[in-house]
Amino acid sequence: METAYVVRTHAASQTHAEQPCWVFNHPPNVATKERAAHLEFAPDPTFAVAAGCGYGGVDAGIAAIVGQMPGGAPGPLTIHGLLGTFTAILYARGETICDISIAPHRFSRDMFSWFPIYFPFHNPLQVNPGSNVSVSMWRKTA
Repeated sequence: METAYVVRTHAASQTHAEQPCWVFNHPPNVATKERAAHLEFAPDPTFAVAAGCGYGGVDAGIAAIVGQMPGGAPGPLTIHGLLGTFTAILYARGETICDISIAPHRFSRDMFSWFPIYFPFHNPLQVNPGSNVSVSMWRKTA
């Protein structure tokens, strides 16, 4: 991967539904801030059209239309990088939760000053039809 960028996505296409990568707590409940995650993205015949564009909320109307589509094998695709979003739970007690999020599945209204982080690949990844995409990520600290 190359340098990561904070971006406001305009012409992005989310090819798979988002998955949680890692969690941070405050105050920390572990001695290290380092994290590692391995994610497996299965083929999605809709190319995750119901998951949003990578920034902004999921469109319920599009999700309903996609839910009625017959399943099929997705074709080949090219992935140019990974997009990272977050959800921060500011307060939680019982059923009461106060949070902010730029993740499409839980997007907070009026989040105009927070944007996803984009990790571009040095070379685009060509994915064959029906293939899984495996991603391993590490967060290292000094």
